[in-house]
Amino acid sequence: MYAIYYQTQLSKENIFDLNEEMLKKVIDSYNEGNIEFTLKGKAYSFSNLFEIKIFKIEDETTYKKVIKNPRAYNKYLIYNYISPDLLEKIGLEITYELIGNNEFGNIRKEKSVLLKNEIEWDTKELVERKELLSLLVDKKTFLEKELITTYDSEKKFALQEKIKELENRILELKK
Repeated sequence: MYAIYYQTQLSKENIFDLNEEMLKKVIDSYNEGNIEFTLKGKAYSFSNLFEIKIFKIEDETTYKKVIKNPRAYNKYLIYNYISPDLLEKIGLEITYELIGNNEFGNIRKEKSVLLKNEIEWDTKELVERKELLSLLVDKKTFLEKELITTYDSEKKFALQEKIKELENRILELKK
């Protein structure tokens, strides 16, 4: 069983009674930068997330007592969340083991960088293809003019063959 404490710009909250599957959903939301997610029919928000701490509950009996009546364990408790200090007394903090030093939304950022690099590469390839296509068309135009002015039949045949080659290369580049 797991419990989470997190702090946003507007609040400090807990998520209790998480199994492995629910914990994975929270970690995936964190890594992918999903601001909102739902667990057990309740919506949670990581909007402007400042801190997150994940605990593996070791003492379930005390844990159940603490979440049922947190003031019994901290008489100065005035908020509706259980602090990380109190959670550390009943569980082991495993935040680093699960998310390390990764920033909120790190996977989305990595995907964004990969996509940006792919787009830049595709754009560069398109520009290079366009330049090559332009050169081939210019060369074909030049050879066609030569064909018109040439009277030598052997030279005409060679020019026609070159023009066909260029047309095939141009068609390939257009695909």
